[in-house]
Amino acid sequence: MNKIVFCIYIIFFIITQSFSQTAYNFDILSNALLASPRLKQSEIETAIAEENINIANAGYYPSLKLVSNIERSKKFENLYTPSYVGDDSLTQSSGRYLSASLYLSYDIYRFGAAEYSVEAAKENMNALNAAKCLKEKESLISLLENYSKVRIQNYQLQEYEKMQKLYTELYALTKRLYNSGQIAKTNIMKYAKELADIVTMSAAVKEERAGYLSNIMYLSGISIQEDDTLESIDITDYNNVPFEKSVTAKKLMAVTAQKQAELNLQKTNYLPSVSFYARYDFYSSSAESYGRALNEFEKNGYRFGISFSMPLFDGFRNDADVNIKRLELMQSRLEYEDAKRAYEKEQFMIDSQIKLSKDRLDGIHQSVQSSKELVQAGASLYEAGESDKITLLSNTIDKIKIDISQNEASELLSMHIKKREIINKKETQCAAR
Repeated sequence: MNKIVFCIYIIFFIITQSFSQTAYNFDILSNALLASPRLKQSEIETAIAEENINIANAGYYPSLKLVSNIERSKKFENLYTPSYVGDDSLTQSSGRYLSASLYLSYDIYRFGAAEYSVEAAKENMNALNAAKCLKEKESLISLLENYSKVRIQNYQLQEYEKMQKLYTELYALTKRLYNSGQIAKTNIMKYAKELADIVTMSAAVKEERAGYLSNIMYLSGISIQEDDTLESIDITDYNNVPFEKSVTAKKLMAVTAQKQAELNLQKTNYLPSVSFYARYDFYSSSAESYGRALNEFEKNGYRFGISFSMPLFDGFRNDADVNIKRLELMQSRLEYEDAKRAYEKEQFMIDSQIKLSKDRLDGIHQSVQSSKELVQAGASLYEAGESDKITLLSNTIDKIKIDISQNEASELLSMHIKKREIINKKETQCAAR
């Protein structure tokens, strides 16, 4: 009866464990990443840039404002006084005053200042859109690297567990042989050390894996447990995108165009401006009360005209601003050249990593085949009594080590190919928008 209950418990435990485990693939995590708060901030920056375009477009329209004033004044002596001292007026009478003005102003001509302002705002939004795509690309690559490392370490831990059992068996076997006087004590110490090393390596790998899993959770918002499954990476081979057609180039060209427009806009401060203005005033006063002044509120008059303004001297402030914009333009052009070199270096490095990973995997394939044959031959010799079990177990451990290297090389190859796919796919899609 107890055996039946124990079997039922084991079956129930296995079923619950299988249902508690979750399988994830890279596409699930990457889709979750694109909705992360970190990338959503880029969308807000783009929305702000769009509103700045609306602000710049306001330069094409006139402005209309209503100004009102409620005042009470008291003049102490009825003597003649000047109206103003500098820009401040002096009190001329005693009473309560109400006044209001409708004021219209419109820049008729400012040598393209509004156009340059709108152009700079648009190019800034283009640059921010491109920057958003680049941030997505960098986040996806970071997610991919952590995902691939966790897959490698999951396989390592699985194989380390097998190696730990084999080393335990070797240790027990050599200990029996030592007790019977057939081998030296150094053989026991050797396998005891290797057993301790594999336990230490497993603990270190688990610690590193916890760090990579926390990075995945930060990037994607999905908490992956240690017993969850990460599926293999689906890869598609993409051709490299030339720098001139990439979103990186698009971003820097937009920045350069923005700096050029800002320079042109700053230069318009040297030039005159012609504006139209119109004003309609209402006015009333009373020595007794505001209510009486309000009842007597009447049209005071209007005026309109053309204003001409010409800057003559500002202490060389505009000269400095123009020089700053000119230097920023030069800086953006140099940044473009530097980014082109960095981009081409990145493409070269990825291609080299893919080639080296393929070569490494091809080399390991031969070792895997040789170790497999060696284990099979050792097993046959052991069964025939022509070889000892220590040799068989050692060959099996060596084969597991080679399998770990093969798995790592295969995962790194997939990761590098996927990285090239992400880079070129993002660079193409975003540049086409």
